[in-house]
Amino acid sequence: MPRVRKIREEEFYHSSKRLSAAQRLKMSYDRFIADFQPGDKGEVLAGEGEQRRTVQNRLKAAARRHKPPYVLVFRHFRGEGAINFVVLPDDSPDGGKQHSSSERWQERLRKAQLQRRKSRPRRSSR
Repeated sequence: MPRVRKIREEEFYHSSKRLSAAQRLKMSYDRFIADFQPGDKGEVLAGEGEQRRTVQNRLKAAARRHKPPYVLVFRHFRGEGAINFVVLPDDSPDGGKQHSSSERWQERLRKAQLQRRKSRPRRSSR
């Protein structure tokens, strides 16, 4: 009888083939996004030699690849390399390929915050 075990994605790729630098970079951004849920806020610090715009674009691409897809709304820039963002569900029919107006982003953010508040357990008042 054969023995079967589940292996991690990294083990699979290391055993079957070598990944290019671009593929490894893509996988690392995918792992960053996997930790977030709609309504979460995050901050990323651009590494030395990285441009903010490049980091933003890589994060956006990883959010679009996530299942279900997310939309990232970038808010404030603080200091030299800090980028703040909010994760929202992608409810657009085009899969997030077209940019929406500012009002639509605000509405999505409001809905995500309300949904998050509803999912929190209530405290009992004494």
